[in-house]
Amino acid sequence: MGRVAFSLTTALIGLCAAGTSLAAELDVTVVIEGIEDGGLRGQVRQVSQIQRAADDAYGSLAPIRRAADADTQAIRDYLVAKGYYAATVTPQVRRAEDDVTVTFTVNPGRRFEITDYRIEYDEESAGERPQRFSDAGLKPDGQPIGESFQTLESGLLNKLWDDGYPAAESMGRRVEADFSKGTATAVFPIRSGPLSTYGDVRVEGETRTRPDHIAAYRTFEAGEIYSREDIDEYREALAETGLFREVQVGPAPPGPGGVTDVLVDVTERERRTIQAGASYSTDVGPGVTASWENRNLFRRGETLFARAAVAQPLQELELTFQKPWPRLPGSWKLSTLFQNENTDAYEAQSATVGASIDKWWLNRNLQTVAGLRYQISYIDETAGAGDGLPPPEGEDTTRTFQAVSIPLAVIWNNETSELNPTDGFRARALVEPFFGDTQFNRVVLEGGSRVGFGDDQVMGKSTLVAGRFRIGATYGADRADIPATERFFAGGGGSVRGYGYQEAGPLNVVEQGDGTLVYRDGTPFAFEVNEDGEVTNDPIVPIGSIGGASIAEGNVEFRQKITQNIQLAAFADAGTVFESQTPDFSGDLLVGAGLGVRYFTPIGPVRLDVAVPLNRRKLTASRTYVNDDGETVTEDETVFQDDFIGVYIALGQPF
Repeated sequence: MGRVAFSLTTALIGLCAAGTSLAAELDVTVVIEGIEDGGLRGQVRQVSQIQRAADDAYGSLAPIRRAADADTQAIRDYLVAKGYYAATVTPQVRRAEDDVTVTFTVNPGRRFEITDYRIEYDEESAGERPQRFSDAGLKPDGQPIGESFQTLESGLLNKLWDDGYPAAESMGRRVEADFSKGTATAVFPIRSGPLSTYGDVRVEGETRTRPDHIAAYRTFEAGEIYSREDIDEYREALAETGLFREVQVGPAPPGPGGVTDVLVDVTERERRTIQAGASYSTDVGPGVTASWENRNLFRRGETLFARAAVAQPLQELELTFQKPWPRLPGSWKLSTLFQNENTDAYEAQSATVGASIDKWWLNRNLQTVAGLRYQISYIDETAGAGDGLPPPEGEDTTRTFQAVSIPLAVIWNNETSELNPTDGFRARALVEPFFGDTQFNRVVLEGGSRVGFGDDQVMGKSTLVAGRFRIGATYGADRADIPATERFFAGGGGSVRGYGYQEAGPLNVVEQGDGTLVYRDGTPFAFEVNEDGEVTNDPIVPIGSIGGASIAEGNVEFRQKITQNIQLAAFADAGTVFESQTPDFSGDLLVGAGLGVRYFTPIGPVRLDVAVPLNRRKLTASRTYVNDDGETVTEDETVFQDDFIGVYIALGQPF
């Protein structure tokens, strides 16, 4: 009995020792043999699960052997994918105490060459399908690697989807190898499905929008051959309506005869939107804007839009109704605009009513617009834009201007964003004849683009160089005959920064050779006289820009992101208006330059720009008056000068 007990004790001690040994961590080393190419050997080593899990603790040989078996198959699959179709891999696991060596003896063999490619369809079709990759616009490169095969297969399926086979799918490609020659044929079995034609458009998810309106945005007709390009264009057209938060468009499974319905699933946005914004600049002070939009007013995408903007020089109220025409594609619009302007150039109250129709072309990048407008304005130009002294006391200084105009515009826009575009180009050409109290034709050409560098996954294109230009001319009337509300003006945050609002241009006073000032009609410059007969510091006619019959502006801006949300900018602006009907560049362009910072928010970048005028102007005039001691005093008084610095705060990039 004692012997039996001794034996059991000994056995238990042995089991404990074995358990301790099994629990010990093993150091595993992976060795790759048989591959002379060091690069290929390194790639094969990275395939090894044991190598990748080198830091994992192994307590026994069993999981190491299982991992070695898995690695053997993975290494061979990798070699086959690289064109070594005859590759063999033999594993061996050796243990010496706590050290384990896993050796993979690899014989890659020769690298095969793909000498032929074959497409195999598993059914007949009424349509023409690519029989060779060249028929699909694809050029095989002869490489026996999986990436090359994947590229060809994806390209072939894309071609089939575009050519009327929405159900096309791969049945799994294979390689037929000739081991004696080291060559192979790549075979691509494809199930194309029937040649499909469009059926009905089936809409789901809509809550207010009429399904027939959603269907009207399609660019295809029932019975036409299916094309994925049509589906993509349809999806983009629906997304651009602004009616939906989510849009999904795809083909249903082909039915009898290949008729394929189009499935549309939408999630609608909230119908009403209220927005507000604020801005500030040293030349015009603070400004606020508020807008209200009601979309889908009558369930067919109609939009009613109201906007009010208030700043010191300009207050306006706009009301617009827009009705889309999906099959045009385009829309028509009715609008009303009321404006009150109180600038250094003039004072005016205007009302404009108009209608327009627009059409989209070239994947909605090109837009043409034709309109008809009627406007009436009451203008007082003696506030600064007049050519001389005010008329005698009691005479009406207000000019009434009425006109009908026909604006015709062509707009190209493939920018990626409205508030912060990082690529793309926007250009507009406008011709607008005016018929009424004064007849003339306005022509404007403007555009802007930017070039990006340093495409970063977090910050996107971190460096941008942006540019903008504007050229305008007027034919058929001189500057003095054009009402002030229709003249060109330059200067301010959206034009030539550093100069005051509408002040980058000729003024209503000029300096003679002897340094004295005169109004443009030759009348000597004069100061106001108050009720007591005292000469004040105020000119009898305020000094301001007279506007121009033509304009030229150019802007360039260098933008650099320093964090994901902060961007710095350096810019230079140049421009002026001309009295001539077309820009003659006889005078100097006014140039401003400065620095800015943008902080990116979910609704767009908040912009702060600080600019200085590089051609700072200053005008003085002699003022003679009697002081408190009864002495007659003559001194020079500054009557106009550009601000030393301009500060502009707004939402969105300047261009």
